[in-house]
Amino acid sequence: MLFQIPSWLYSHTKSGIFFLAAYVFAFALFESVLLLAFILIINFVLPRYLFRDWFIAQSSLVILASTGWALIVQFQRESLSTFDLPQLIAWIVLYLLSLLLMTFVFYILLRKYVKVKTIVETIADRMVVFAWLYVPVGLVSLVIVVIRNII
Repeated sequence: MLFQIPSWLYSHTKSGIFFLAAYVFAFALFESVLLLAFILIINFVLPRYLFRDWFIAQSSLVILASTGWALIVQFQRESLSTFDLPQLIAWIVLYLLSLLLMTFVFYILLRKYVKVKTIVETIADRMVVFAWLYVPVGLVSLVIVVIRNII
């Protein structure tokens, strides 16, 4: 969103930019809730020793891997838009299988190198500060979007 603000200044009013930012933050909150739900589903589906016992480190690494996949999809957007349904399903299955494989690799890595687990958990612990800013802004933005669409 921050990259778009200079161009918005030429084409929108300040209140229009405010409402655009509210939509961006509300959608980002929605994406984050979906990602959290996905991580929790993985947590309940996989065996306890594989994911739940290493939840913070494993989920952080899975989110990092998913970010890599999101970047691939972003850069392949034009070619992916021409795919038919079986090809799209194949990409989704490839993503899920790669996450499962990476979960096993991360499990072995974290079990063998406890220092890596400590580093990942320390970084995740420090990122919690952003949640104190991100969640309230997202909730306020969601309220603004809902009120704006009702009125």
